[in-house]
Amino acid sequence: TAGGSVVDNLAYTYTGNQLTGLSESVRTAPSNDIYAPGNAESGSYSYDANGNLQNDSRKSLNFSYNFLNLVSEVRTGGTVTAAYTWL
Repeated sequence: TAGGSVVDNLAYTYTGNQLTGLSESVRTAPSNDIYAPGNAESGSYSYDANGNLQNDSRKSLNFSYNFLNLVSEVRTGGTVTAAYTWL
């Protein structure tokens, strides 16, 4: 709480061990809160056949993996925001 008010009241939805949805029930969330109502709906996350997170639509993130299932690239929209090399 900040100033005695609830900032976040998040509800998580899972399928097995994979996060499939996230919702916020606080009506007066701060304007810059990434978990603002309507900003984190069910279906925000998608996974590949190996269980790797491929997409977080809430933050417009896309993840790529190498043959060892280690993250190799993170994109925001079409821009690479992080690239990883594994030895």
